[in-house]
Amino acid sequence: MNWEKKLHERDEFINSLSYSLDTYEDLDKMMKLTTSMWDQYESIKDRLTKEKSSSTEGDIEESLSERKLI
Repeated sequence: MNWEKKLHERDEFINSLSYSLDTYEDLDKMMKLTTSMWDQYESIKDRLTKEKSSSTEGDIEESLSERKLI
């Protein structure tokens, strides 16, 4: 949750800066990196959500009986 909060703060900070000849290079770098950071955050969040919904922990595969297939 802290990571998401910081990413939102980062977005707000970038949004507060004007885009000009003096700032465009830094802003472009920040925006590119921010996109990568959001993608990484969402990927980790999705992985954790899938792990929590599973009846096993980590990357252990559920048995057929755990999946109620037998």
